[in-house]
Amino acid sequence: MKLKHLLLLGASMSVASTAFATTGTPENANPIPEKEVQAKAVNKKPMNAKLAHVKAMPVKAVQIKEEKVYCDSACDNKSAATPVGYMKLTDNVFIGVHGYVHAVLNYDIGAFTGDYSQAYHFAWNRLNDTPGAPGAINSPNKKGVVSGHMKQTRLKLNMLTRTCKFGDIKGTLETDFYADQTYGKANSSTVAATYALSNPSISGSLKLRLRLAFIDIGQWTIGQDYSTFHNFPQASTADFVGQYGDSTRQPVLRYTWKANKMFTWVNSLERPSADYISFNSAGANNPAGKAVVINKTGSGQDRAEHNLPDFATRMNFAVGNGHEFGLRGVVRKLSFKEQSSFAGRRVSKTGYGLGTDVKIMTAKGGYVSAVLNYGRGVNQYIAEYEGHSAVLDTATNKLMLQTTTQWGVGLTQPFNDMWAMNLGFSRGKVNKAGMLETGLTYNLAGQSGAGGTNVMLENGARVPTRSIDRYFANLMWTPVEDVKLGLEYMHSVKKGMKDSTLTRCLKASGNRVLATARYSF
Repeated sequence: MKLKHLLLLGASMSVASTAFATTGTPENANPIPEKEVQAKAVNKKPMNAKLAHVKAMPVKAVQIKEEKVYCDSACDNKSAATPVGYMKLTDNVFIGVHGYVHAVLNYDIGAFTGDYSQAYHFAWNRLNDTPGAPGAINSPNKKGVVSGHMKQTRLKLNMLTRTCKFGDIKGTLETDFYADQTYGKANSSTVAATYALSNPSISGSLKLRLRLAFIDIGQWTIGQDYSTFHNFPQASTADFVGQYGDSTRQPVLRYTWKANKMFTWVNSLERPSADYISFNSAGANNPAGKAVVINKTGSGQDRAEHNLPDFATRMNFAVGNGHEFGLRGVVRKLSFKEQSSFAGRRVSKTGYGLGTDVKIMTAKGGYVSAVLNYGRGVNQYIAEYEGHSAVLDTATNKLMLQTTTQWGVGLTQPFNDMWAMNLGFSRGKVNKAGMLETGLTYNLAGQSGAGGTNVMLENGARVPTRSIDRYFANLMWTPVEDVKLGLEYMHSVKKGMKDSTLTRCLKASGNRVLATARYSF
């Protein structure tokens, strides 16, 4: 009897074990791979269902990771290669760190003209409008001024994310050290006073400044970039200001349409910002003259109304081995309204600008470039002396646009892999509104000689610009890759506006020799 019971118990356990092994695995668990089962059968190693389920989990984890890949096999943008100039962060995210360390040594043959040859830095020459009474404005008695700085040093980040839906999404961030170099202090005597960072006690500290910050998504660009209108070829200068003066950088929304290798059309909406000269024609003629204010971009905006973005466009034609021809345009609305608790008067006009440029290739990768710009009410897009797009008489609420022209030619010519030369000339001119010249009597604010010399002052020290000419020549040497040394001579001539009492325009000039050293990374 005992033997019979033992045989029945053994048979029951055998059947139960077989049934569990074949049907007891959960439906959502991965089956054991066939090769793994065969291998274990050969090795005669027993495996229960619970162990098989645990072993299968890593296979499922690998499958989930593959599903997170940014592109499938049908995606045209899938690539395992790291773009040139970038470092790989993840499967589809890359970053590039670039820039350069830039040292500048200036020698001004005459008076100091600033860290770079910006318009308002030029010291006015002595005046001889009235015989025997030479006046002077901002003309320090200095000769042979030596200066140097590292403000042109730049840091640049390039970011790239590869996507299947939008292609490569790119981000660009660029900075330099040309920010306002002062910081506030507070003490018992002067609360609002500031220290200059050039103060020896600060050890030459410099503030970082944002230059560019934009995103490229397909054919769209969003962020702060160079204005579409101010994109044209020019010869390279060692001086920071460049051949045609300061460039316009501002927030833009841009669309680029590239029809083929020969034709590209770019259109953009750009941040509006009014720049103008304002004065009160009903004001008293005191010894300092009527109040004249130069409202540059970003200042004097209490009257300005920015209810429409500026619109800029550029068409570029490319032929042959790098030859280019460009057509550009810009339209903006200038609108001003009195700030009053009552209904203030409003006045507005439409400004516009047109430009053309050409680039003709020469031997060894060199090129000749030429630029011509014309505009009314769009001075900030054409010339560096902001505040001259229009003239507003706050007494009569009369608004007049000023006309600006600019042209220049340049040559960039490499001799070999190490040596290159740049030559260039440019001229910018403001044809001022008539009421600005004939409607005011300007005064030298205490600096005039006997009989009086009348000059309109800008912020008490500068005269509104009429024209600027620039001539420059430089030689660049690249002894090794990423290192460039340069030597340049630049001559600049600035003329100011005049009223009917002056026999000629005021004149200022700058003569500078620059030596530069740059290491790029």
